[in-house]
Amino acid sequence: VGLKATYLVLKKRTKELTESNEQLQDMNMELEASLEQLKATTEQLNESEEKSRNLLENMTDMLWVVDNEGNIIYINNKSKQLLGYDDSELIGRYILDILYYESLNIIFGLIRNSEINRIEIEFISKAGNKVITDTGIKRIEKDGHIVGIQGVSRNITKRKIMEAELNKKLEELQVINKVSQVIATTTDLKSVLNQIVTQVVDVSDAVACTIRLINENDANKLVLKAAQGLKIHEVTKEEIDKRYDIIGKAVENKLPFMVRLDSNMVSNHYVKMLFEKGYAKYILFIPLIVQDEIIGVMSSFTEASPTQSHIDLLTSLTNNIAIAIDNVEAYDRLKESFFQTIQSLVSAVEAKDLHTESHSLRVSEYVSLICEEMGYDDSFQEKARIAGLLHDIGKIGISDSILNKKGKLSSEEYGIIKRHPAIACRILKGIDLDDEIIEGIRHHHERYDGKGYPWDLREEGIPMMASIISVADAFDAMTSKRSYKEAISFDQAIDELIRYRGTQFNPKVVDSFISIYRERKNVIIDISRYNRENPWEFVNS
Repeated sequence: VGLKATYLVLKKRTKELTESNEQLQDMNMELEASLEQLKATTEQLNESEEKSRNLLENMTDMLWVVDNEGNIIYINNKSKQLLGYDDSELIGRYILDILYYESLNIIFGLIRNSEINRIEIEFISKAGNKVITDTGIKRIEKDGHIVGIQGVSRNITKRKIMEAELNKKLEELQVINKVSQVIATTTDLKSVLNQIVTQVVDVSDAVACTIRLINENDANKLVLKAAQGLKIHEVTKEEIDKRYDIIGKAVENKLPFMVRLDSNMVSNHYVKMLFEKGYAKYILFIPLIVQDEIIGVMSSFTEASPTQSHIDLLTSLTNNIAIAIDNVEAYDRLKESFFQTIQSLVSAVEAKDLHTESHSLRVSEYVSLICEEMGYDDSFQEKARIAGLLHDIGKIGISDSILNKKGKLSSEEYGIIKRHPAIACRILKGIDLDDEIIEGIRHHHERYDGKGYPWDLREEGIPMMASIISVADAFDAMTSKRSYKEAISFDQAIDELIRYRGTQFNPKVVDSFISIYRERKNVIIDISRYNRENPWEFVNS
């Protein structure tokens, strides 16, 4: 019985052991399957990591990551190519240590401004050079908070340098174009020269620029014509003697040259100030040449040695100066020829009436005074002055018997006289005068109240040039002796202008003339006395 009981227990334990073994085998099979899966997964992860590492290390751009305190926690090996640093030299460093000052606040600004995802950042290479990058930005977040920044930086230094050079060239071309436009639209040499020195200082490396022209009466003297730059008011020498100043070398050799300033050679007060304060260490002298003759020198003051670009710009501008001077000389010749034509026309009219000799000249001078008092520009003044000279040119077509008649004119005779503005316009159209001059002559007998002729214009409808001529014409007529009347005094003539202010005459013009009379009566007296044998000497002066 004991043996049987033992057998039964043993059989039961064997069965249990067999069942447990089967379970263990099943578990081993599952474990082996899991291990195979883990092995496959590990191999995949290793392969993925290797691919990622290869991808990062073979990027053409520099990838970097900083924590929220600005410490570099990762950077790929492109840091060597871009900045000259091994990645190991930069891991753990403060990123601001390798940024230019202008970029210092950018990194922390990126943390605060979630809208920025692309920006230019300027790094400092290991050699101390500036490296400009186009950088894409991604913020690293955890639990809703930014814990770092990832950046991908591409080197655009060469491109930025090229852009800067192109922009510089564009600025220089714009300067040359702007100066060319001034030359084409003005005959005022002073305006052109001032424009040139201003542009040189504004767009180039020059801290100051001057232009001096050779004195017509003394070839050894260079006269200051234009200046712009730092404390330019301290330029005290209006003239420089080329024999005793280094600027004379540019005149003698007809070639640009540069000098580096030092304390031993600085004698000019202004140049000494620029040198001592560190504003300028170099002077570039460019001779101004017209038709192979030296007419002056442009001087450019720079802190650094002038670049070739700077020299090219100044050389181009000196060529423009030569053109400007040629234009002014051509204009002066044309102007002289034009005034000779006017002289012939006006002389022909005044030869018909001895009592009106030099009347047109006096009117022209009164007109010039009024224009100046009213603030009109040089162009308007010159046109008005010409119109004043020619305002009675139409009388050349009026009979001498009517012009020189003593006593009152008949209504028919007055009607003939009233034709002279229209006759003048027909004559002057043939010499292609400016329309503003023609209209000034056509309407100089219009009245402010609309009762004048030839078109019964009134108030502001009358061209201002005509209104100015009207007052000047009336004043000279009243203060001059004519075949039909005696002259009245200046004070009486002024009273008449006041009396007809707002009816016959434009109030603004009358007020301006009265202001001139009160403040510069001597000038009006000088003009009124002008009646010499050669009046054109007065006009041309």
